[in-house]
Amino acid sequence: MKKEHVKKLNEYIIFFEQTPSHALYDFNYIGRTWSFLNKVTDAYVYHPKIIDFIEDCKNLGWIDCGSWISLTGSADWNQSITGGIDQADLFKLKSILTFYINAGKFCDGFFVILLKKKLLLKVLKRVKNNL
Repeated sequence: MKKEHVKKLNEYIIFFEQTPSHALYDFNYIGRTWSFLNKVTDAYVYHPKIIDFIEDCKNLGWIDCGSWISLTGSADWNQSITGGIDQADLFKLKSILTFYINAGKFCDGFFVILLKKKLLLKVLKRVKNNL
C-alpha cells in the first residue's frame, strides 16, 4: 500500500475512533446523501466524511468487484462479515469492505449498523495491522 493510502487510512481510523456513531448520520434530513439512485430521499443521510470514505475506497482501490465475487463464493462469507475480521488477511478485508459498501448502496440503514457496531473501524484497524 502506498504512503498516501496509509495516511488516508490513519485519518479515517482517527475519525471513526473520535466521532460518536450518532453524529455520523441523521434520518429524514434533506442533504448530501449517497444511494444507488444518487438522489435525495427521506432516508439516512451520512456525515460528509462517510461519503468521502466511500469515494476514497473506490479511488484508492480498497474495494473491487473481484474481491466481492471471492467473498460471496465462500461458504463462510456471512461469518467473515462480522466475526472473521480478526483473522482476515488483506484480500479478505478488501472483500469485506467491498461487501459493506455495496450492501450500503442497496440497503438503507446498513451503514448505520456498521457505524453503531464500529465494524468499519475494526476493518480499518485490521488493515493497518496487516501492513
